[in-house]
Amino acid sequence: MGTDQNPAAGQPTDPHQTSASDALDRNVLDRTAEHLHERYGHVVDRATVDRVVQECYDELKRTSRIQAHVVASAGNFADNRLRAMAITAGAIESTDPRVLFICNGNAGRSQMAVSLLAKRSEGRIATRSAGVHPAGGLIATAVEAMSEVGVPLENAYPKPIAEDIHQAAEHIITFGCADQVEQLEGKDYRDWDIPTIVDLPLEEVRRIRDQIDTRVQDLLREFEGSPV
Repeated sequence: MGTDQNPAAGQPTDPHQTSASDALDRNVLDRTAEHLHERYGHVVDRATVDRVVQECYDELKRTSRIQAHVVASAGNFADNRLRAMAITAGAIESTDPRVLFICNGNAGRSQMAVSLLAKRSEGRIATRSAGVHPAGGLIATAVEAMSEVGVPLENAYPKPIAEDIHQAAEHIITFGCADQVEQLEGKDYRDWDIPTIVDLPLEEVRRIRDQIDTRVQDLLREFEGSPV
C-alpha cells in the first residue's frame, strides 16, 4: 500500500551521527563568534557575541526546513544583529535610512521588498526583513518571480523579529501585521496593504512583486528626493 509520508520519518536517529553533526556545528559557530568579536569587539564583549550567535542558531534551527543551511544563516543573522547593536550604540556611523520590512512568515513579501530596495538603491539603503511567525523556508513562487527580474533569493532565509534590529531601524514597514509588531517610540511605522502570496499562482505573485516594486521605488524617491 502506498504512503505519502517520508519513509524515514519515525525511525530512530543515529546518536553518533547526531553527535558528530552537533560537534561540527559547534566548531563552526565558535569560529563565527571569534570573527564577529574581531569585528564588533569595540562594542560588545565576547560573551555577548557568543550569546547572540547561539540565539540566532537556536531560532533558525527550530524553524528552518533546510537544516544544512542553518549554521551559515545563523552567522549572517548574528552579524546583522551585532551591527544593529553597534549602530544603536553610536559605534558605527549610519547616515542612510534604515528600513525593516516585516510580514507574517518572512517567506515572501518582506523578502521581495528588502531585495528590491537593496537593488533599487544599489545598496545605499540599509535594509532588513523579518517575520512575526517565521516560516520554514521561502515560498517557491517568490524565488522564481524574483529570479525573473534578476534578484536572486537563494541565500535569503526566514527569521524572527530581533529586538536589536528593530531598535536600530528607522522605518518599519509591515504587510498587514502591524497589530502584531511592537511600536517603539521615535520610529516611522507604515503598513502596506499588499495581500499574501501564499498559495497564489506564479502569475499573481508576479503582479504582487511588481506592486511591491512600485511601492519600493516610491519609498526611495521619498528618501532621496529625486526620481529613481
